[in-house]
Amino acid sequence: MRSLNFKAGDVIIILSIAYDMVKHTLNHLCSTVGVKVVVLPVWFPGKGRPPVSDSNQTILQAIESAIRSNPTTKLVSMCHISSTPAIILPVAEVVALCKRHGVLSLIDGAHSIGQIGVDIHSLAALGMDFWVGNIHKWMYGPKGSAVMWMKPTFQEKVVPPVISSAYTTGVTPGQSNYLSRFQYTGTRDYSAWCSIGASIDFRSAVGEEDIRSWNLKLSKWAQDYLAKLWKTEILVPPEMTAMMSHTRLPEKIKRKEEVRWLTKCLLEQYGIFVVIFSLVNQNGEESYWTRLSAQIFLEESDIIHFGNTVLKLIENLPQHSNL
Repeated sequence: MRSLNFKAGDVIIILSIAYDMVKHTLNHLCSTVGVKVVVLPVWFPGKGRPPVSDSNQTILQAIESAIRSNPTTKLVSMCHISSTPAIILPVAEVVALCKRHGVLSLIDGAHSIGQIGVDIHSLAALGMDFWVGNIHKWMYGPKGSAVMWMKPTFQEKVVPPVISSAYTTGVTPGQSNYLSRFQYTGTRDYSAWCSIGASIDFRSAVGEEDIRSWNLKLSKWAQDYLAKLWKTEILVPPEMTAMMSHTRLPEKIKRKEEVRWLTKCLLEQYGIFVVIFSLVNQNGEESYWTRLSAQIFLEESDIIHFGNTVLKLIENLPQHSNL
């Protein structure tokens, strides 16, 4: 984003569920360049219903309304699969929308590679300008391994955060300077990059479709099972759920202190870690949810154990003064 020569008054649109790193980067651009960031609220009505924005607009409708209301909009940045909550977003439709309005699109695919199919060529054909994604999450690579794609027209404009000795501005015959500028960035350890092939080989050996099928099936089974066990609800429709699914915690959990106590007990007493997060609806009511990550080393018995352990723990939920 820092390479795109934004100027004061330019508008960048994101969703309220954008990853914090994106928000921090945009805050930096606000303070240094003077861009305006429009954050579209995303509300979750729960009970397996799709999220909405203000005035009950769909996310796509909200983005189009924001573009129309802000004529200086230069960029829309959106996750392919958000982090918390983790939902599949309509990136193809958003990319096409941006193309129609002459606005750049940047897709944050950190959670999408390895969870769902990602067709860069199709998205590029729709007009996508930038796509970035991580290998260290669902592709089973180490931290520091990632992917960045952009339209060729931007490749000579975007520079790495570290300007190293291999940085060139001229044209090198037979080699893209886009690659040379990014492939050598000083004394960093390149082993994470070199391991990407091994990650792909591992997934091929296990079976790419087998991994996806198992994780997707387990994820959706888990949220339904827990909702029934805890007598609560799932968050979004199955078609918006990949390998991270969400179930509302039992009604007995009502406060942040109780969430911290439950998280600590699960980890320290049972060796179970799960993301628990809060959502506030349009009426200001707060609720607490699990974000369960299905993986090939988990099976239904693990989910059953987790669900029953939560019920066992909250039977002895301490009083407020003891938390």
